Amino acid sequence: MMYNAKHMESLYLDLRDKTAMAGFLQHWSDLADDEVRGQAEDIVRSLDQGEELSAGEVAEAVSEFARDVWPARYALARFFNKEGALIEWDTVVKAVRRSTAQLMLRFRDTAGFEGLDEMLEHADLDTVLRDEEVHEIQEVRHHVCEDYYRSHKKQLVPLMDEARRLLSVFDGKISELRHTAEGLPALLQEELYSKITRYEDRVLYAGGYVPSETLDEELKYYREQEALPI
Repeated sequence: MMYNAKHMESLYLDLRDKTAMAGFLQHWSDLADDEVRGQAEDIVRSLDQGEELSAGEVAEAVSEFARDVWPARYALARFFNKEGALIEWDTVVKAVRRSTAQLMLRFRDTAGFEGLDEMLEHADLDTVLRDEEVHEIQEVRHHVCEDYYRSHKKQLVPLMDEARRLLSVFDGKISELRHTAEGLPALLQEELYSKITRYEDRVLYAGGYVPSETLDEELKYYREQEALPI
């Protein structure tokens, strides 16, 4: 795949940075299956010991790892964004420092939001919470998710099954986009490869979701461009 360096800076995970990739593996390892977790730990250990692993080798392993943990990430995000929003909020408030909890509760009382997503995306967030406090909340939130996953994995199975279906569709659409890119003129090819990189970053590494309709629109547009006379 072609990467446009100027577009890489804003990505969630830079697949040229072995330190960042090792951090990603460690951060999400508790959501991985045993075999995948073991492979991730081997890679991190090898990097820590200074063994020669190319960024490409690590990136390939990280991609497989990301696909393994994405269903769990999706299921947890879906659950805590809806019926589990109050569970997540209450658990995080109890786990952060008392001063941080007081700021969170006061912010919710004045702004009227319900869950952590709304709080962290609120326009006034930086006027209420310092970066240090936001980081604390995000770290605690991550551990809350891990704990909930370990203790409620069976209840999350339907959402994880849904996630696997969505990921399969996503991978299929991305494969079609790559195939389409091969037949494009150089500038359009680079443009499309850059978009593919961003879509994969948004899903696999940032843990988000891209609607199938969005990818269909991209396919339609670039196929039309491919059919135009040069």
